[in-house]
Amino acid sequence: MIKAAFDYVIYSNFDLNVLETSLAQQAAAGQAVGFPTSVLFTGAYQQQIQALNTKYATVPIQNYTSFINSTVALRPEPRNQTQKMYAALDPAVQAVLGDPNANPQALLNQAAQQFQQILSQS
Repeated sequence: MIKAAFDYVIYSNFDLNVLETSLAQQAAAGQAVGFPTSVLFTGAYQQQIQALNTKYATVPIQNYTSFINSTVALRPEPRNQTQKMYAALDPAVQAVLGDPNANPQALLNQAAQQFQQILSQS
């Protein structure tokens, strides 16, 4: 039973024929197709995925060239206290977006101090 479930997940998420059918259906329904996502694969498989996205694109792919060609690697979230770290940053973001007199650098410095305290406690 577990093997069957695993095989289905692999088929439904990684089979290029299934992906192509899905992209064609999305494009026909007027949904956005072709926008960039995080690159999870390398080599020929990733190139085939990109070719399918280009084939069925309903968005102007050229607008995403700098994102697609980026060499920035994925980074996982920190393992410890991540939600507390986000909570420390929330007031700074809210102040910058809502207060024209906000001092972004001072707010970020304060958030950085709170980050350090959180990390020191974990």
